[in-house]
Amino acid sequence: MDSDEDSALWGKRIDRYLQALESYGKDKEEKRFEGNFKSWCDQSGSDNVINSRKFVALFESETVRNNKEYMRHRLFPIDKSVNPSGFIEMQAHLKVVQGGGMNIPRIYFYDDTHKTGKIFIGFIGPHDLVPNPSKN
Repeated sequence: MDSDEDSALWGKRIDRYLQALESYGKDKEEKRFEGNFKSWCDQSGSDNVINSRKFVALFESETVRNNKEYMRHRLFPIDKSVNPSGFIEMQAHLKVVQGGGMNIPRIYFYDDTHKTGKIFIGFIGPHDLVPNPSKN
């Protein structure tokens, strides 16, 4: 990813998206917001929101969800207090840019603000490491 001509843009977007997740987590912690990350982006009015229609997906497509091979790529490490196995399925993800190719970064996360007050980042990297049938 570093050698791509758009890597600087991707880095800035990744930083911005992580800041958005942090702001969402703080709003949840301080009880200023009750919904999920996507609704926070749509409703909170925060300066850190991102365009939820283009860049936020809380779930994978039905095709991916119904395919064990694709879903196994969405198992990421998590604190054992959340899941004793040390892994959890993460479907929620942020698209750094739309379209492009399989080297475009994705950010997979697990929103546990309702229990632990934390958002766990499972993966930041090229989409080809988290494949789906529409791209392969």
